[in-house]
Amino acid sequence: MAVALGKYFGIPGLLSLVLLTQLQAQLNAKLEELKSNVVYIEAVPKENNAELKDGFGFITGEQGGLIYIVTAAHTFDFSNLDLSLKEINISVQFFQSAARLPAQVKIFPNDLALLSVNANAMVKWKKDCADFSPKVDQVVSVIGAKKAWMSPGQGRITLMRTSDFITFTNNADGIIRGTSGAPLINEKGIIGMVMETEGSGGISEALSLTRIRDLLNEYPANFALKPDGAGLVYIAKGVFDMGSSQADPDARPIHSVELSHFYIMPHEVSFEEYDDYCIKTMQEGKRPKDKGWGRGKKPAINVSWFDAIDYCNWLSERTLLENVYSIGKDGEVIADFSKNGYRLPTEAEWEYAAQGGAQKRKPIYGNGKDELSGRGINYAGLSLKQTWNVDEGETNAYGLRNMSGNVAEWCWDNYGFDYYKNSKPQNPTGPIQIKNRVVRGGAFDSQSKVLRVFAREKKLGRFPYPNIGFRMARNAE
Repeated sequence: MAVALGKYFGIPGLLSLVLLTQLQAQLNAKLEELKSNVVYIEAVPKENNAELKDGFGFITGEQGGLIYIVTAAHTFDFSNLDLSLKEINISVQFFQSAARLPAQVKIFPNDLALLSVNANAMVKWKKDCADFSPKVDQVVSVIGAKKAWMSPGQGRITLMRTSDFITFTNNADGIIRGTSGAPLINEKGIIGMVMETEGSGGISEALSLTRIRDLLNEYPANFALKPDGAGLVYIAKGVFDMGSSQADPDARPIHSVELSHFYIMPHEVSFEEYDDYCIKTMQEGKRPKDKGWGRGKKPAINVSWFDAIDYCNWLSERTLLENVYSIGKDGEVIADFSKNGYRLPTEAEWEYAAQGGAQKRKPIYGNGKDELSGRGINYAGLSLKQTWNVDEGETNAYGLRNMSGNVAEWCWDNYGFDYYKNSKPQNPTGPIQIKNRVVRGGAFDSQSKVLRVFAREKKLGRFPYPNIGFRMARNAE
């Protein structure tokens, strides 16, 4: 079974079944997550005995109370009709809504139709759902078929014809005919719009999301889709026990914490990434020193907590996200956790991610294990005496590296010795007006006690340290 699947999907060796299962789970989760972006469309020409045309599209933007939707023009014979509302009635239905709302339409090249609907107040949809870099051999599916918000089968990308068109081959139980206009989706998000399907085993084609974005470029409000997490790992909401009976007094008592969905980087910010920020902000002279250990994929060190805050805001602005942080008159950093930009993880988010989620048994170390052995974690016992690359070391259940060791990591929270006695039960963000900031995970020069996922440290945020770096998080809601 594994060999056959590996051959079909282009995944080598006996790892194919495991990898395919993981990809399938990610794809299924993404399909469920993006149903709210999909709409059902009906078009009825005002002619005697005119045939109703129906199909699907998906939301790409909103402005001033209007929701913008793309679909395939040919599905509704839009290109053959006078598109004034006198000649054709167009209505759309949003996911989990029985209401049918009138729409207006504009035609673009490449068989693209853009609908506008006055429905802003009633629609919740996900903007961070785009993947502009689909690859050959990726497994894909669609949402929307036969008047139902469903996935009618799967296929595999076989060809990227320039950056405008995606060719995919259907599985034996593949994407059925009649899905034109529906979003084509991989495990990361929407990659295009289905234009033509040939049923089981057939060759089908989609207009890429990159081409759709370019066609709508003249109308920026019509296209607001952004990459889904931008390489970050999705952490589902959950409840977990924070702290440990084995911990020092500052990490007790054990208390229940409920967290919302969030994203977190799978690795620490590297020198390569941080140096790019210094160059682009004309701060080359302020690049942090690397202790002679090298830059590139090594984690950025000698970065203060305030430096990390500045980097988060810069990357948010560069990727068209909202700044989480603002600076008060006295230099105080103010966080607005309702914003969707990059930020430092809270201490609770960090511990939840480090232990691999809401598990009954909390592993002791950030690689999902209870013992230190081999070269899975870079700590004092390894005698390396310096950092290694951010993509080295063992991963935990979420695929996160170096949650223990390599460099300790800044968290958002102020440090309070007794904070666990008064911590909020939902999405805690730490005490206020305390000078020290929380540091988690331990470093290359740390002993085993500090590496434990529940262990806490404190450092002054205004100073850089050669054994402290950071990784970023983002809201996922």
